[in-house]
Amino acid sequence: MMSLYDVAAPAKLNLFLHITGRRADGYHLLQSVFMLIDWHDTLSLETRRDGLISREDLGATLPPTI
Repeated sequence: MMSLYDVAAPAKLNLFLHITGRRADGYHLLQSVFMLIDWHDTLSLETRRDGLISREDLGATLPPTI
């Protein structure tokens, strides 16, 4: 299938990330400083005839976790 859109998904570098507490719904409160960098992944979006959403990795696969 031909891609309809190629969208850059920019990367960031976390300079620090602190967990400062927990909310009532279980999510953590965070304090973070990050910097955008000039790297990005490219997301290629296509329409499917059946109207469903799917994902396909076109790059190198990651090694399994231990």
